[in-house]
Amino acid sequence: MLAIHSPQLTLQKIHAFHQSVALAAFEAIKGSMEQQRKKARLIVGRQTGDAVLDEMFKVMHPQAHFLDELPEQFPVPAAIQQGLARYVGCSLAVEEPVVNPNRYQGKFIVSVELRFGPNGDIYASPAVLYHMRWNNNLNKFAHRFNNQIQNHKIEAVKRPDVTNHFYNAYSFYLGNAHKLQRPW
Repeated sequence: MLAIHSPQLTLQKIHAFHQSVALAAFEAIKGSMEQQRKKARLIVGRQTGDAVLDEMFKVMHPQAHFLDELPEQFPVPAAIQQGLARYVGCSLAVEEPVVNPNRYQGKFIVSVELRFGPNGDIYASPAVLYHMRWNNNLNKFAHRFNNQIQNHKIEAVKRPDVTNHFYNAYSFYLGNAHKLQRPW
């Protein structure tokens, strides 16, 4: 039997996670990237203010629901049961200076995606998108904050989980995105 999500409690839980964990981690990372003279943008919502990043964001989240929709359009139990109640939280885009004719190269986006689960649970997982030179495509990777936990409840995700994921994914990107041969 599927427990019903209480809209008010669920929104409070998501807001607390979003403010104290995801946004806080991304703000700190943004500051670190800017110290390295890299352009970093915190994205809360659908638009980044940059045409290329907006295009990439639409590729990353083609049919996404966003957190700002929740108060007016709370998911129905059938959508939760089918795993369709997914929402994009905050995102961070980092741009490195790259002299390249491909407009996507040098841009890295990470998003926190939330999914409603049974028994009132809400799970969080990261996703990243960037261009890889070897196949000349945008590549999206669905990750976990902890590889041992498939359904990571937002109450268990901590700021260091978000920070560590970012730096691990970004390190892979820096080491592999510009290679001419497949890195794996």
